[in-house]
Amino acid sequence: METIYAIVDIEMTSSNIEVGRMIQIGCVFVQNNQIIGTYGTDINPEIPIDPGIQQLTGITNERVANAPIFSEVAEEIYQELKDCVFVAHNVYADLRFINSELARVGYQQLQVPAVDTVELMQIFYPTQTSYQLNDLAKAFHIYHANPHQADSDAKVTAELWIQLCDKIRHTPRLTLDKIIQIGGQLTLQTRQFLRRIRHECVHEYTHPLKQVGSIMLRIPEKELDIFEEDTPLQLTSSQSDMVDAMKSFLESDQKNMVVEAPTGFGKTFAYLSAIQDHVSIERPAIISTSSIILEQQLMEEGIPKLNATRSIPLKATMIKSAHHYLDIEKFVQSLSDHHLGKGERLLQMRLLVWLTETINGDLDELSLPNKPHPYLMSVVHKGVFSAHSDSIYASWDFLTRQYKALQQAEIIITNHAFLLEESLRPHPLLPNTDIAIIDEAHQFINQFTKLAEVRLNVPTIQRFIRLLRKQLIVVDNKNDESIYKQLDQDSYEYGQMIEQWALLMQKHYGMGETFRIQPQFKHLSNEETITRKALITLTTNLTRSIQQLLKHCEDECLYVTLKQFQLCIDYFLLFLTKRISTTFCQMVSDGEMLYFELLDYTQRSVEKHVWYQRFQHIFYIGASLLIDQKADYIEEHLQVLPMSVYQAKSNFNYDTQAQFLVMNDQAEDERWYNEVQTVKLVQQCMALPSIHKVLVLFNSHQSLEEAYQQFHSLNQKEVTILAQGKTGSAQRNLKQFKKATKAILLGTASFAEGIDLPGQALDIVVINKLPFLSPDDHFQGYMESILKEEGKDPFYDYALPQASIRLKQAVGRLIRSKTDKGTIIVLDKRMADSNYASFLQQNLPAGLSVQVVNQQEALQKMATFFKQR
Repeated sequence: METIYAIVDIEMTSSNIEVGRMIQIGCVFVQNNQIIGTYGTDINPEIPIDPGIQQLTGITNERVANAPIFSEVAEEIYQELKDCVFVAHNVYADLRFINSELARVGYQQLQVPAVDTVELMQIFYPTQTSYQLNDLAKAFHIYHANPHQADSDAKVTAELWIQLCDKIRHTPRLTLDKIIQIGGQLTLQTRQFLRRIRHECVHEYTHPLKQVGSIMLRIPEKELDIFEEDTPLQLTSSQSDMVDAMKSFLESDQKNMVVEAPTGFGKTFAYLSAIQDHVSIERPAIISTSSIILEQQLMEEGIPKLNATRSIPLKATMIKSAHHYLDIEKFVQSLSDHHLGKGERLLQMRLLVWLTETINGDLDELSLPNKPHPYLMSVVHKGVFSAHSDSIYASWDFLTRQYKALQQAEIIITNHAFLLEESLRPHPLLPNTDIAIIDEAHQFINQFTKLAEVRLNVPTIQRFIRLLRKQLIVVDNKNDESIYKQLDQDSYEYGQMIEQWALLMQKHYGMGETFRIQPQFKHLSNEETITRKALITLTTNLTRSIQQLLKHCEDECLYVTLKQFQLCIDYFLLFLTKRISTTFCQMVSDGEMLYFELLDYTQRSVEKHVWYQRFQHIFYIGASLLIDQKADYIEEHLQVLPMSVYQAKSNFNYDTQAQFLVMNDQAEDERWYNEVQTVKLVQQCMALPSIHKVLVLFNSHQSLEEAYQQFHSLNQKEVTILAQGKTGSAQRNLKQFKKATKAILLGTASFAEGIDLPGQALDIVVINKLPFLSPDDHFQGYMESILKEEGKDPFYDYALPQASIRLKQAVGRLIRSKTDKGTIIVLDKRMADSNYASFLQQNLPAGLSVQVVNQQEALQKMATFFKQR
């Protein structure tokens, strides 16, 4: 008889498994990959249900009051499950709880095989961004009627189970064998289930795969650039003007040009059109943008749109740092390591499946945590110069393949961080060439200026040291081991001495006190003087070891870490020797932690950086770059002159396509809405007939978190609530937002730029608070001092222009085409009644008039405005 799988879910009175009682069980029976029956019942727990559980599940004390108690259904539950394989999403918890309930009423416990769907989904769907049941239901387009109710959860899990089993049966035999071989730590009988399904008739795989050594890899396929429009795009008159301006600049001997093109203008298509006849394999153009999302948009949309207009398509490729790619040789070797824990083994199983699917070998496809995983650090690529040329995997090496594509590309797409790291690399990866385009240039400016800001504390320095020592252990040591050992020993000693120094300084200036002081070393104790001198000497020794190692280091990741660590200890040396090159140097205590802060003004000129010297012409392009039609803001931050300026005209009529509402009904002692008020207003907006999509922007993650909790507690099933950092990656949130019928997306600054939500993909942008930098930013004070010394006003010459640019970016999310209509709501009355309100308003898109309203007036205006759409 074919195995019957019982897919089970339960709900309890409390999230605490030790004290909770069952209030609901749902079960779906699957045989031969088909649903053959269901079972479910509410249960009276005989104790109150926690209020939070009632709110989450919708199961109230009143609902279960007349339901059977567990002892009355224990026999029924046991009989339903005793001859099945028990399957659940987090099976260990569910099976353990059912058995504890059976034992509580004196009934025999289930002795059945049990399989966990969480682990299996992680292994066989390795690129999913979340493995929460609700998120998986959305990703697999499974209707989830009542999330957090056992019958609905069990039904969703069963439908996932059917697709999962089909995926496992289509997994290559060799890959499945490897998973079984290293799967000894899988939960309960999950590994035995894989053995059983392996001995069944496993289908032949359909993807283009090949066995290489002991694993299966996907054969790289040529990806075609396809643009799915019936007719190729044509330049508008405004775009043609921008193309002409850029072409003229390329014929000049000038180096820097600022191009401001309003949102929805189609600047990508315009600048690609401008450079297309000036690029070649020998002299490719470099395009740098601010995020992975925008890099992918360029590759998947921008380049194909351009190529649709050409008889001979341009070749484009993306390039990232080596650590984004898996080193196949090292990964295969790690499969034989018998000392790995369950987390490492689970990651290996995910990678085995992913290798049968990935073309590029880019680890970003896996949505792994940002925190470096020690195992992953040992198997990521260290750079093409460390590649194993004699390995059977050499011709399959992802990074080598990427660099070969780089050498054949006419357009190279990268990100700002990669571009700025050119100075740290042992060998430049980007070519000397004619054209560099810095897209989303305001973000580049932010990242560039951050290079001059240093804020160190003991934990930060210790993290550097731990990272360095880990890389020294796993690096291929082909040279003198004594250098590695000496550096390892000196870096450890340095970390210990830094801790001692910080403790001495806190004691000297007041342990547990808050202070901000310029470091003065005139009246140090004997112990403080000895420690300071020892740190200076140790820094010299470390620098000598680092320089020796850098001369023959072929590990790109280690090379970058060494350079970064060198910068770290160099900056700290400034505190100990008070070199003049640093404009500001302070020690700051918040009562608990001591911080060492610097602003190195010598780093604030682009002309001193390697990447800048490699290009003949650089275009800084974005929607919000100019203030009063001038490039003063960029020139100030990059310390470069002269810069040509081109400002493109908008294609949109903001007077008819958009309305800009500023709320004026805050309390007398408040300037903006709090999170509760914000959520309430957004709810009222969503209740209007024509409102379907709202983007809410916050100045801080804390405000976003509080608003998300407010929305989550409302449990609005008809509205999808998405939040940055809470409901998956940025890419996933945007995809879900576009797909949903009604949705609210909560984000911070990164969602105020670069994302494209045309048409009815977005109705309203809500700006909770004017986007000034946080006053807690410790370098604000530094910049204020610098500007005062230069005779400038810190607020009007620095803080206000930055806020204006951020505001323009947020407004730019709304109108992306000539048919779009939408509303911007600013919940901060400073937009209307401050002495700088006119400055902010005059830098908004032309034709966008500001209306000051209360909540009732705002809702009426929106109802009328959207009714006309």
